[in-house]
Amino acid sequence: EEEPTIYYNPYEGIDWQTINQYKGNFHTHTTFCDGMNTAEEMAEYLSTSEGSYVGIGVQVSYDAETQGIYIITVFPDSPAMEAGLLVGDVILQVEDVVCSEETYFKAVNAVKGESGTEVTVKGKRGDDTEDITMTRRKVENVSVFYRTIDDTAVIEVLQFTQTTAADFRKALEQAKKDGVKHYVFDMRNNGGGDLNAIVEVLDMLLPKGTILTASDKNGTVIQTYSSTDKESLDAPMAVLINGNTASAAELFTAALRDYDKAVTVGTT
Repeated sequence: EEEPTIYYNPYEGIDWQTINQYKGNFHTHTTFCDGMNTAEEMAEYLSTSEGSYVGIGVQVSYDAETQGIYIITVFPDSPAMEAGLLVGDVILQVEDVVCSEETYFKAVNAVKGESGTEVTVKGKRGDDTEDITMTRRKVENVSVFYRTIDDTAVIEVLQFTQTTAADFRKALEQAKKDGVKHYVFDMRNNGGGDLNAIVEVLDMLLPKGTILTASDKNGTVIQTYSSTDKESLDAPMAVLINGNTASAAELFTAALRDYDKAVTVGTT
């Protein structure tokens, strides 16, 4: 129910044995970013939260079992989709970077590059592995999908990026035009994302009030995020979740539940 904390390490030669001793004290969605020795490398990793980027078009998370890159989402009309990659596949190696807990972010960054260049990954599906070569290109980071089932609007949010709030508003406006009476927000496989985006989205749904507070180690509140009284959605709502619902997506679910605005279907 919290945003993931990212600790940036600007120092080379980190002692991983020491770091591993402290990892157990971190929050579940806290990640130590090894392999990022410059601010530019960190910015490259965070670029996927923007509206578009150059890569293969997948949303991923770390897979502890294989120490690889687990594919959560394959974006439409992307190099990954054209190459046949599927949700649930795992990338074990990107070019010469073998994936592990220590090299995960380095491997993720290696997938991205200049448009028109090739990248080869070692993919795993079940017990089978295969080398797959794809041509990088600009990928539109589509994060919101809308459809209706009878009088119910189904709004699926893949992740929270800098364009999510605008796309979410368009979905709500279309739902009102379609005259729907119920709303289902699909947060399954949503690993979270941009905190400002989730606050903007919740402001469209909730009455005026507190969304979350950030506190220091002594419990002193250092920042409060709130919804305004500009608008709210008054209709039956449900949120779909699963084991891959995390971070900002968990916050979305918890906020609607805490305000008694929606029921939750599934488990995290």
